[in-house]
Amino acid sequence: MEGPGSSNWKKFSKLGSNRKTFQRGAKNIEKATLRHAHRFIISRFQNIKEVRRFAFGWIAAVSLLIVLSVIQLNGLQNSYSSSAASDGGIYAEGVIGQLDVINPLFAATASERAASKLIFSGLLSYDSTGALKGELAQSWRVEREGSRYVIELRPNLKWHDGTTLTADDIVFTVQRMQNPAVRAQQLQSWSNVKVSKLSSQTIAFDLPRPYAAFPHALTFGILPKHVFKDIEPELLRETELNNEPIGSGPFVFARKQIIDPDADRVVVYMNQNETYVQGPPRLERFQLHTFAGSNELQEAFVDREVNAAAGMTTAALREAATTRQNSTVFENGVDDGVYAFMNQDSEILKDKKVRQALLYSFDRDSLKKSLSTYALPLGGPLMNDQTGNTSTQLDAEFDIQKAERLLDDAGWKKNTDGERVKNGTPLTVRLVGIDAGDYPVIVEQLDKQWSAVGVDVQTQLSDPDIAQQNVIVPRAYDVLVYELEIGSDPDVFAFWHKSQAGPRGLNLSNYKSDIASETLETAQERFEPKLRKLKYEAFTDVWVKDIPAIALYQPEIGYIVSENTSALQSESSLPTRIDRYVDVHQWTINQNNYYQSR
Repeated sequence: MEGPGSSNWKKFSKLGSNRKTFQRGAKNIEKATLRHAHRFIISRFQNIKEVRRFAFGWIAAVSLLIVLSVIQLNGLQNSYSSSAASDGGIYAEGVIGQLDVINPLFAATASERAASKLIFSGLLSYDSTGALKGELAQSWRVEREGSRYVIELRPNLKWHDGTTLTADDIVFTVQRMQNPAVRAQQLQSWSNVKVSKLSSQTIAFDLPRPYAAFPHALTFGILPKHVFKDIEPELLRETELNNEPIGSGPFVFARKQIIDPDADRVVVYMNQNETYVQGPPRLERFQLHTFAGSNELQEAFVDREVNAAAGMTTAALREAATTRQNSTVFENGVDDGVYAFMNQDSEILKDKKVRQALLYSFDRDSLKKSLSTYALPLGGPLMNDQTGNTSTQLDAEFDIQKAERLLDDAGWKKNTDGERVKNGTPLTVRLVGIDAGDYPVIVEQLDKQWSAVGVDVQTQLSDPDIAQQNVIVPRAYDVLVYELEIGSDPDVFAFWHKSQAGPRGLNLSNYKSDIASETLETAQERFEPKLRKLKYEAFTDVWVKDIPAIALYQPEIGYIVSENTSALQSESSLPTRIDRYVDVHQWTINQNNYYQSR
C-alpha cells in the first residue's frame, strides 16, 4: 500500500535517472554563457584599447597639473617667506692653547682669555666698530681736569649665582690686581691708580695726572668679592674656584671636562645667562674646545666636532673651508703690531746708519709670503688708521744698494769673504725670537735678508715660558722679534717713552728720545680728538726718523664658521683677539623660514 506523497518521490527518482535530458540542459546553459561572454566582453576589447589611450592621456594631464601646482605653491611660499637666524642651539668654538684657570686676572693663553671673556664682564667693552661702550657701567665722566674718572653702575646687576653686583666688587678686583702677591697680569698697569667706593653704585679712579686713554683700561673682567674675599692673595691663582668660576658675563659656567691632558684637550660647557646686562644671549649653550695646535683644530672643524674655530694658520683655514663646504672665513685685523725691536743700548745699533741699513735690507713682500697667518701692512708705531700720518716706514722700500751704501758710510766694509768688518770687529747682530707661532719664520727671513748685505746674524729662539725672565727683562738681544698689543687707542706711552726703558718697562728698544717722550706725555693729557691726533702724528714722524724698531706687519685673526652660523658682524679691526666676542650675545647657530604678509 502506498503512503501519502509517494508519487512525488517516484517522479524525482525518475528525473535523476534520465542522463540524456540532463546533458541537453547543460549544453544549453553553456551555449548561453558563451554568447553572453562574446557579446559583453570579447567583442568590446577594441573599445578598451581606445579608452586606454584616453585614460593615459587624462592621467598625464592631471599629473602635470599637480606638478605645476606644487611648483607654483613653492614659488608663492618663497615670495612670502624669508630665512632668518633663530634663537637656541649649541655653539661649539675651537681655540688653541692650554686652559688651566678661568680668571681674568691670570688669563694668559688664547683659550684662557676666551673663557674669561665669555664668563666675566667688564665696566666697559667695545662695540663692533672698536668704540667703547658701557657694559656694567651705565655712564662715566671725567673730573679734576682728567685725573679722576667716576663710574656709575647699571641698576640691578647680578652675578651668575644671583648675588647683587655692587661697587664693592669693582674695588675688590682692582685691589687684587694691584697686590704684588696675587701676580695678576694687570699689576704693572694699575700700580699708580687709586680706586674708591663713593656709593653702592659709584666708583672713582684717581690718577697721578690727566690721562685721556684711561677708559680703555676699564675693560678688565670683574671678580665677585663674596666668592674670593676669604682667599689669601698669594693663593688666589691656585684656588679651585678658578675652575668653577662665577661671573656676570653672557654665559654661565656649567662644567669643565678634561678630554686629554697630554693634548691640551679641554671642553668648557656654558649656558646662556638669562640676566646678562645686555640681554640674554640668543644661543642656548656655548662650548669652548681647546686644542694643542692648528692641525688638531682643523681636523676637529672638518669632522664637525666644532662649528667655529679661531687661531688656525692660513693654509689650514683655506683647506678647512674647502673640505667643509659652505663655511665662511672672517679675516679681521687685530690692533697689534709685530716689530723687530732694535736695542739702542747695543754698541752696534747705537749707530743710526746701521739701523737704517737693516731697515732697507728688509723685504716685506718676502716675509709676508712666508707667514702662516694673515697679515696687513704696518708702517710705524701705530695702526695705519689711528692717525692721518702718511710719513711711515712703508716709504722705506726694500733697497739692497742703499743698505750697502749706508753700511759702507758707517765704516763697516766687506772683506774678501763678504763679511762686514770695522776695526777688525765683525758686524754681528744677536737676533732673538720666541719659539712659537710665526716668530721662527720671521727670524729665519731676517737672518737671510740681513746676511745678504754682509751682517753676521746670530739667531736664537727662546722658550715662551722663560723668554720674559731670560731675554726680555735683561734685554739680552740686539734685535728682538715680538708682538705688541696696541689696542684701539693710539696711546703707546708704555712702549716708547724713555721712562719705560730698562728691565721693568715695556720699551723693548730702550728708546730714549726726549722729543718723542715729551710728545707722548702731552698727547696723554689732550682730551680733544683733533689735538691728540696731531700729537701722535708728530710722535710718528720722530719715531720713523729715529728707527728704534722695524714695523713688520699687523696680524689678522682668521675665524671660520660653518653653514647657517652667524658670528662676527664687522670686517673692521678688533682691539684684541678676544674682542671677537663683542656681540656674542647676538650670535646664532640656527636658521628658520618665516612667512610674511604683504
